[in-house]
Amino acid sequence: SDQDDVKSHNYWQKLNHTNLHTHGLHISGEEGADDVLTEIEPASLVDGEWRYQSLKYTYDILDYHSPGTAWYHPHVHGNAALQTGHFAAGIIIIDDEDDSFNLPSYIDDLQEIHLLVSHMQLEEVWEYGMQDCANSALMQIANEGPEGSRLESIGPQGLLLVNGMTTPVINIVAGQYYRVRTVMASALYAFNGILVGDNSGSCEARLLAKDSIYLFDPLRNVTRIVLWPGMRADIVFKCDDPGLVEVQSRNFTQPDALTRHVVSYLGPGWFFNVTEAPASEEDRRDEGPLPAFTQQRPCYLVDTREIVGDEDRVVKKDIIFDECTGVAPAEDEKIGDAVPHTYDVYPGTSPISEANNMTCGGIADNFFQAKNGLYCLNGCPYETGHRQRVFTPKFLEGGVLNVNSTDVFFEDEFGTACLTINDDQHLPGASLIEWNTYGADFHPVHFHVNPYQVVAANFSEGSQFEQFSIFYGRTQEEFEELTGNFVNIGDYGDVVLKPLSWLTLHQQTDMFAGKMIVHCHILLHEDWGMIGAYDVQGDDGQHWPGAKELDP
Repeated sequence: SDQDDVKSHNYWQKLNHTNLHTHGLHISGEEGADDVLTEIEPASLVDGEWRYQSLKYTYDILDYHSPGTAWYHPHVHGNAALQTGHFAAGIIIIDDEDDSFNLPSYIDDLQEIHLLVSHMQLEEVWEYGMQDCANSALMQIANEGPEGSRLESIGPQGLLLVNGMTTPVINIVAGQYYRVRTVMASALYAFNGILVGDNSGSCEARLLAKDSIYLFDPLRNVTRIVLWPGMRADIVFKCDDPGLVEVQSRNFTQPDALTRHVVSYLGPGWFFNVTEAPASEEDRRDEGPLPAFTQQRPCYLVDTREIVGDEDRVVKKDIIFDECTGVAPAEDEKIGDAVPHTYDVYPGTSPISEANNMTCGGIADNFFQAKNGLYCLNGCPYETGHRQRVFTPKFLEGGVLNVNSTDVFFEDEFGTACLTINDDQHLPGASLIEWNTYGADFHPVHFHVNPYQVVAANFSEGSQFEQFSIFYGRTQEEFEELTGNFVNIGDYGDVVLKPLSWLTLHQQTDMFAGKMIVHCHILLHEDWGMIGAYDVQGDDGQHWPGAKELDP
């Protein structure tokens, strides 16, 4: 019943509404395709009969679409974290059926292993009181139920499932290469994996692709498997010696030094049971490292690093992911009418509200700032209030954070009403956008419709979290070695998290006009306001001509 839904724009809401987002497909974001602003409403009782809604999605996959691993999940603003974080997700694979991408046969013929990694934090749901402040029927956590008893092993780390199982064991043959397609279908937690076991030294992991896109240096040797929310990784994997190998998630050098706001799950993920090859396959044990190869790439995925900062060839834009801690406009500085930060009164109390002598409304106001916005994109909580003046801190010599020395952004837009698409969020089609991006060390940056390339990083600014960042002042080579070669500069993707405050991204506005959603893929932050849309102008079918100039 929809009557149990809490009505609040940038807080938990519409718990019984749903829709579908295809994460990683280069398709239209308009109605009927990857449109996440349209919702399926709950059933309603009309004249004694239940009436149900449905939506039909049609996805036209371009004949030049990059083959790779994508996924799907619900995306209603206000419940994306709850529905996706409760295992509503699945894998999509785009095949290279006609060999137009020149994949070598030794890649195309690999036996595949598909891993959908999901995480649910039961205790956080209970703590925030969702079971009696929002929807008692939907969110009640019980120790017993029709499916059996609640797992006693679920502790503060929550529940990690791989293909619906806890710590599954995957059988592989010694000396044989496999293509392991992994999807991190998590609303908050990351997986920072290393190999553990007596025979783990005989294993090799080579990164082939990320976020549905092949690397420029495919089969890159990696020393860890880093999966943040929304990310995919295709890994070519083998072990030469029989035995049991655990893929275990650990902290990176110190708690969350690599992933910041995104907490690392701590514990086992899955196991590879490496068995001796049968005699008929013994010759495969001598198979050496797979040779490097060059893949034919579609034009929307060309390497653009050589034209960073070239104002004749790129359109420069700032994009800031941050808490709503900027300077809010006074009443006489507000321009235009805005949707106010209002919501229905939250009923009842919860364990956390009672512990703080508050009602549920008090928790919403004081913990999550539901009335004034907690998380902002470009100084705006989604569609509510007026634009803030955004400040970003600078670093002094030695990597010390100086909060009193700041850059100021969106001064010209200060005080304007926050809309779905703000006045400065219109992009020319058939162009290369150069995004000056702040906050990807706290917030996984996700764009719909069009992927992007990380073309540069500001190592001199370090990270906004640590005063003495272990990544401050590093060379690119040192940074990539520290991070296990998993988050390298130059890689393409559609969701990225790096332990650096400032990144430069290149993104082509290719093929599809209309709205392009962007948000933090900590889905709690998206639900609480860190989401917006850009309008790609022009018509469908347009392409950036500079792509063929760079790579004929």
